[in-house]
Amino acid sequence: MSRILIIDDEQQLVDLLASRLAAKGHEVITADNGIKGIELAKKQPDLILLDIMMHGMDGFTVCQSIRETVIC
Repeated sequence: MSRILIIDDEQQLVDLLASRLAAKGHEVITADNGIKGIELAKKQPDLILLDIMMHGMDGFTVCQSIRETVIC
């Protein structure tokens, strides 16, 4: 199936989403902060679930960085 990247700093939510998506046959990769998320986005996931309000780098900044560095 598809590869899904979850970028969120709330581990309980990430675990819940990851387990549900994996149970449906998706490959799930996760990052608990924006820096890791940007690196994992280089693996070209089919979908990115991105939290907007995170500590450190917010989701808007992560999204902009992915657009500039990964989706050229």
